[in-house]
Amino acid sequence: MTTASGGWTVIQHRYDGSVGFYRNLSEYTDGFGNVGTEFWLGLSYIKEIADKGNTTIRMEVSAADGSSAYEEWPEFRLGDAPTYTLHVGGRGIGTAGDSVRYFEQGNNGSDFTATGSYCGDIQHGAWWHNSYCTYINLNGEYATPGTRSRYDNGWGGMVYFSFKDKSSLKMSTIMIRRND
Repeated sequence: MTTASGGWTVIQHRYDGSVGFYRNLSEYTDGFGNVGTEFWLGLSYIKEIADKGNTTIRMEVSAADGSSAYEEWPEFRLGDAPTYTLHVGGRGIGTAGDSVRYFEQGNNGSDFTATGSYCGDIQHGAWWHNSYCTYINLNGEYATPGTRSRYDNGWGGMVYFSFKDKSSLKMSTIMIRRND
C-alpha cells in the first residue's frame, strides 16, 4: 500500500514459478492461484474494478541481477467479455525504458488471448496479444531468472523486452488504482 502513494490493487504477482500461468481464457477470466503466493486476479474482476472510474495500471519487474523497474499507464480499462480488449490512454511513464511504447501502442486495442490462440501457444502465456504477439509477456513461462525461455526463441518467458530484452525476469507485479 506504500508503492507510489498507495491505493493499488494487485492483479498479478509472480516471483518463484510455483503457479503455472500457461492456462486457458476461462481460467484467466475467473482468476487462479492464491493471493498469498502467485496469482492472477481474473479479467472479470479487473474489468469490474476498472469500470468504476478512471484507472491507472502499473507493472513492476525485477531481474536476476537485482535491478528493478516499473511503468504506469493512465486511463486503463478493458472491453467486454470474452475478449477483454485492452484500452490505455496517455503515455506510459516509468523506468522500464519503454521508449518505443510497446504496451501503449503495440498492445493497446488488442484482445486478451491465452492457450488455444496462436500467440498464447507459441509465447506460452496469456496477454493482450497483437498481430506480432507482444514485447511484454509477464504471464509467460517462469524460467530460471536471467536465462531465456525455451519457447519462441525466448519470447515465451516472463519478459519485458525494453527492460531486460528476452532474459526471464525474477519477479513481476501488475497493479491497478483508481485515479478519482
